[in-house]
Amino acid sequence: MSTLAAPISRIHPVSAPGFGAETLPTGCWEIEPAAARVAFSGRVSRFAPSFSARFRDVRGLIEIDTDAAGVATVEIAVLIALASMTSGNRSWDELVAVANPFDLARQPVGSFRGRAVMPAGADLDRLVVGGTLSLRGQHKSLSRLAGVRHSGTGELAISAAGSVNREAFGLRLDVPGLSRLLPKQLDLRIEVTARQS
Repeated sequence: MSTLAAPISRIHPVSAPGFGAETLPTGCWEIEPAAARVAFSGRVSRFAPSFSARFRDVRGLIEIDTDAAGVATVEIAVLIALASMTSGNRSWDELVAVANPFDLARQPVGSFRGRAVMPAGADLDRLVVGGTLSLRGQHKSLSRLAGVRHSGTGELAISAAGSVNREAFGLRLDVPGLSRLLPKQLDLRIEVTARQS
């Protein structure tokens, strides 16, 4: 059973009027786990092999609201079941499970909770989302440039990319010979599709 099986509370109630036809509609969207991708990658040097992994169990909510002046507020809550991480290499995954860098017994779920304010007519490909990334009991501010797409059929897609310092979250891989292959700086990419609820 998923670590995230329990229902996720809504971020904030939506009470303001909706967007015009040329902008994103007001409402609440639930992230579709099957269409969500949270992944990271990196390499220690250009001579070292690249390391990459993703999380298979991702849930969350996106809420969009607007005020009378047409200024939109986008709120995002993404929850990640850390035990669902996979690199696609079974042997590597088994070693990571033994090393337990996320301290899963105490902190099985990671999260990103962010907020963006979008003036009327803003570029939907350059939405700055600022928030907090929480891993292993550590909470760090994070600001990322994101793109937003609305299909017109009730689906909303958000993608964002940036880098994080794993040492800031106390993430270590204490396995002889392998710790040198895990870069300190990791490229993080979040791609989620959500359906209006």
